[in-house]
Order: sequence, then structure tokens, then C-alpha cells
Amino acid sequence: MKVFQLDKYSGLLKIKFNNLDRDDFQRTLLGIKRLDSRYFVSSTKTWFARNSRENVERLLSLGFAKQGDFSVDEGKKNKKGKIFKKIDRKAVDSRLFNYQIKGIEFIEGTDGNCIIADDMGVGKTAQAVSWLRIRKDVKKVIVVCPSFIRIKWQRELLEWGDISSAIFYKYKPQSNVIIISYDILYKHLQELLDEGFDCIIGDEVQYISNHKAKRTKAFISLARKIKYKVFLSGTPLRNRPRELYNVLSLIAPKIFFNRWHFLQRYCNPVLTRWGWKFDGASNIDELVDLVEPYILRRKKEDVLSEIPEKQKFIIPLDLDDKYISEYAYENEKIGEIIKSEKKIKKMEIKNKFEHLKEIAYMAKRKSMLEYIDSLIKQRDKIVIFAYHRHVIKDIFSYFRNVTVVVDGSVPMKQREQLLRIYNNDSNIKIFLGQILATGLGIDLTISSTVLFSELWWVPADMEQATDRCHRIGTKDNVQIYYLIAPGTVEDEMALALTEKFKLVKRILDKEEDISFFGEEDILDLLIKKRLKNV
Repeated sequence: MKVFQLDKYSGLLKIKFNNLDRDDFQRTLLGIKRLDSRYFVSSTKTWFARNSRENVERLLSLGFAKQGDFSVDEGKKNKKGKIFKKIDRKAVDSRLFNYQIKGIEFIEGTDGNCIIADDMGVGKTAQAVSWLRIRKDVKKVIVVCPSFIRIKWQRELLEWGDISSAIFYKYKPQSNVIIISYDILYKHLQELLDEGFDCIIGDEVQYISNHKAKRTKAFISLARKIKYKVFLSGTPLRNRPRELYNVLSLIAPKIFFNRWHFLQRYCNPVLTRWGWKFDGASNIDELVDLVEPYILRRKKEDVLSEIPEKQKFIIPLDLDDKYISEYAYENEKIGEIIKSEKKIKKMEIKNKFEHLKEIAYMAKRKSMLEYIDSLIKQRDKIVIFAYHRHVIKDIFSYFRNVTVVVDGSVPMKQREQLLRIYNNDSNIKIFLGQILATGLGIDLTISSTVLFSELWWVPADMEQATDRCHRIGTKDNVQIYYLIAPGTVEDEMALALTEKFKLVKRILDKEEDISFFGEEDILDLLIKKRLKNV
């Protein structure tokens, strides 16, 4: 028996033969091995090959019977480039930029199987969530992302799609939209396979570049069972083409269906005494043509005309469970003190809040370091501001080989030297500054990415620190990230700042001036909130 048919899932030719005499078996096997892009699955004793006219004709000449009616892929589909399918702009959030609308139209044009590879800060998450919002057929969704941005995803789903979701920690939540980290995906694979998701969103999808990793195997097993696959990454390809294969095999399985063929064709194979190495690149123009319809990438400089000179992002980080109960206890104590005192001693209360901020910092510390580590892989230079010495010490200890530090203890001459090193040494990625020590004379305009590892009581001081990177005449925009512990006093301070920014912008319609919003204003807001909870 010799038969072949079109495999409905992969779009490949599925080939089987058995009960042949020895000579016919050898002749058939030799002919199969001459098929273009063929491979063998030993568990089912089945061959697969590309659905091409040449392969079909060779199989027929070998005496195979064609089962089912299907057309031959003439190989023209992927030469047409990207497809953008128009959407109703009224169906998505009015705050979206034009290029983000274009991104949603790209996702729609690929029928929800693509990679959005825009630079960090360009707004990949908003595009993916907005696409979910317009797809009425998508009911059950799983978002897979690094653990430190799970809460951020939960908030973005609400903000851009009005979509409620639940985070998968130890037990599967009862929700149609689940957020889970790559690291625990493999532990719960079977129960997730049983869910019948309509769409999978993989954020920072470069996490599955290693095909041997447990998380990669679990992700691929899950994604193959899901119709829509929207992947996000600012760095889908860090070093070599082989890192792309796992993702491409999921969004375009008819083209990228054989890892060995991909490695041999596009990864400049070298046979050494220890085996094959695939660390290079080959036939790049051909590969670019093949991936063109499935990847959309816009660099920040491509969209500068649409985005504001300063962009501010609140990044809620995942928290360490062991600090949450301690925080709740201390927060309750502060509330009791505020409610019991007839005349509130603000400095004493401020010190109590400082203690709360310390616990909040410890709860977010691990996620914060992971976020910074992720960021320096996507940016040439970043600036990190902190206030407390122990926070500066923490960050420096973790990134000492790529960091210069300027705090109040560093003399002016040494500051100038450190600044020259930061500006001129490509190996130095981080300028780590104390908020109040980076005033006049510090020029950090080489970087357009600013992180605040903790929030300070005086917003104007943080704004002044930011201005070290943003000066009049700067061509690049500056993206400012506030890394906060959600559900804590940091969250309250961030919300107060956000509301104040909105108010000032509405009144003045110009660059935010927060000089009149100070330490006492923030402290009053924190106290009033606790008095309301009486």
C-alpha cells in the first residue's frame, strides 16, 4: 500500500507505505528521500513533505495513490508581502496612534497568526488587546508572559479591551482569559490543553527560542492546538536565525515545518568533529521573503512623528508572597493611628509610610531586577533613578559589570569621569543615579529610556531627573517607566501623579508642570484615603 493525502492541520503531504517487497521498499524509500523538505515521524511511521507540484508528481511516479481532493501549493502565497485588513476605528480605543491601528489591521490581515516586533514602548500590548476587542469569535484567551509583567498584562487587558482576566499562580482560575508565566506553563500543560482556548498571546516570545527548554516544549504543544496565535517581542531575533524557528513553525506551519531543513537552509551549517553547528546565517534574502508576511516591526524612530516627546508608563510588577501579609499588617496599623489621632503628626506618619514603601520594595525587588535585565537586552543605554542607598546598592550589585553609579557620595570630578564612561563605553549599559544627586551639569541625552525603581515624595525632583535625558532640541522621545508594587502605597502615589498629570495637561494644554504638586500633597492624599476607610 502506497498512499498520500493532505494533512489538514499542517498543510503538508502525509505519506504512508507498508507491506512492500524488499526491492519495492528500497526503491520507494530512495524516492521519498528525494522529496523536497521531507521528514519522518517514527512514532506513527509517517513521512511528511511540502505540498509542492514536484513532490506530488514524484509520489505519483513512485506508484502512490492520492487520497482526497486538494490543490497543490504553487509557492506564490508568500511573495505578496504583508496584508492589512481594514478595521472599524470606532470599535477600538480612540487613544490609539495611527501606527497602532495599522498594527491591528496587520494582525487581522494574518488572521491572527503573526509577530508584532515593534520596539519597546511603541505599544505592542495595546495592539494585541485591541485586536481581541474586535474579534467577537474569540472567547477564551491565554496570555503567556514573563512572571514579572503578569499584573501589567491584567491592567492592560482592562485598559485597552475592557477585558477581565485572572492570573494563574498555583491553581487554574475560573476565567475565560488567563495569564500565566512561561516558567510554570509546563507544570499545568494538560489542564490548559483541555480548556480549548481560541487565542494564545505570547509576550516576550523570544523566551521560547531554546527548543530543548521545558517551557518551549510546553508552549509549542499548547499553541499548536489554538487557532489564533499573536506573538509580541521587541527582540525576536537576538543573535542568529535559528532562534526564530520555534515561533515561525507556529504561525506559518505550511512553510516552516521541518527544523532540520530550516537549520540546513538558513543557519549556515558547519560540520565539526563534535557534530553540526548552526550559529550562522545563510540564504537570508530568501528567508526575509518568507517571513515578510508574518512579522511587523516598527522602530521607535519610525513613529516619532506620532508619539509625544515624553511617554510615561506605570509598570506594576509581580510581588513576592512572603511580604504581602507583613505589608497588610503594617498598613492596617497606620490606618488605626491616623483614625485615632485628633491632630495628625504628618512627619511621624510619613516615616510610617516610608516603612511601607520599604516592604513594598522588598516585595517587588526580584521582579524589578528581572525587568531591568529584560530591558538592557532591548536598549543600548538606560538610566535608572533611585533614592535610597540600599536600592542603589541592590541594583549595582546585580548589574555591576555594565553600570556606573552617581550618588551623593561621588565627588564632582569623578562624576564627570563616570559620565564620560557611560556616554562612550558601549559595554556600559546603565547609568544609576540618586534622584537628588543628578542635577545641573549632568547630560544623559544619549539615553531615551528612564526607569524609576522607586517613587519619591517630590514629583518635581523626579521630573528634574528625567530632564537630564530630555532637553529642548532632542530628536528622540524619552520613555519613562515607573516600576511599582501594585496594591501598595507606591500604587497610590503613582495614581496621584497620573491624575495630576492629566489635570495639568487639561488646564494648560502644554508640557506637564508639576512643580506646585509636592510632598505634602501626596501625603495628604494617602492620609485622606485611610480616613475614608473608617
